[in-house]
Amino acid sequence: AIRTSAPACVIDHIKITEIKVRGIYVLGAQGNVPSPNAVIYACELYGRSSAGTSQLITVQSNDYAIAPASDSGTQGSWYRDAGLGSADAVFVEGCILYNSYAQDSTIETYWGGRVVVRYCTLTNFIVGAHGNDSSSRSGHTIEVYENTITQTLVDGIFTEVNVRGGTALYHDNTI
Repeated sequence: AIRTSAPACVIDHIKITEIKVRGIYVLGAQGNVPSPNAVIYACELYGRSSAGTSQLITVQSNDYAIAPASDSGTQGSWYRDAGLGSADAVFVEGCILYNSYAQDSTIETYWGGRVVVRYCTLTNFIVGAHGNDSSSRSGHTIEVYENTITQTLVDGIFTEVNVRGGTALYHDNTI
């Protein structure tokens, strides 16, 4: 698994199989700082073949400030515009994501995380944003477009989008 808390990074051309919990974990710095920006490009991520949860990609911002601006002048994710269509996100592009037993989101956002998923091949795919109904705050924005999405499982897939908070834009996918 890969875990990064760098403010910006590129993860490309890797293959991870039998992911048990998290394959790639993009974690923002603690406190009121800009969201992490990353590109996850041309990667292959495969969830484990046995029962259980596996988030192939997790995006957690941690900029969940309760005040609109910090002393440094940066704003927490919830005090900035949704930024749909902007570069203010973690981009997942041209990847193959395969979840063979999906009881959790394939891509999950927490604490103001922002993610864009585009031009990918997604099998048994669920994108999710945790909500205030759990032990964390939800992701802020999710954009999913121009992907090929296939569901092969009868059990375990209840929805392709499970957003319990934040904003989701889901369009122009082939399902």
